[in-house]
Amino acid sequence: MILGISIGLFLFGVFILGIVGMFLGLTVGKGFAGFFLGFLLGPIGWIIVFLLPRDTEIEDSLSDFGIRATPQTNTTPPPPEDTDLSSDSYRLYLGKKYDIQRNDLFQQFECKEKLFESLDVAMAFADELEKQEREKIEADKANPTYSPQFLTRIQNDLNERSIILKTDYRGGERHYWIKDISGKTKVEWDELVKYWQEKIGV
Repeated sequence: MILGISIGLFLFGVFILGIVGMFLGLTVGKGFAGFFLGFLLGPIGWIIVFLLPRDTEIEDSLSDFGIRATPQTNTTPPPPEDTDLSSDSYRLYLGKKYDIQRNDLFQQFECKEKLFESLDVAMAFADELEKQEREKIEADKANPTYSPQFLTRIQNDLNERSIILKTDYRGGERHYWIKDISGKTKVEWDELVKYWQEKIGV
């Protein structure tokens, strides 16, 4: 009976030591390790908890070997004004944005999961991707894509000019009708946007 009570008190005591170790470990970001060190070693374990490396120290150690412990966000700067491939700033921009690297295994350069014989060819490929992206951005500016909010704006702007715009959705497609002084006309989305741009002077 006495032995059972003694064992129970002992287990309760080491559990309390573990709990204290966990709380001490939480102050340094090592709660799990703190519990087991306190549970197994008591006050000595508490001291060891404070000697464990912090998470930032581990990351610094990993970075010395070129290993990233945490993902890094994309910090690609905006494109420079000079977008000629002979410009160093533009080449550096392309290299960072498209992650152009030398592949030592194949003795080639890689960009967007493609291999190229030389750096210049990889740069030309990245430059073409960049041009396509800029063209798409300009096209979207010139001809914005559909959204309910944009359609409401068009309707309000045209109503202010005594032009009625009616829409419906049939057969899986949107249909638009413009009614002005010349009559009622059915138009596609692109035609509607151009008509609206002309009316508001964009």
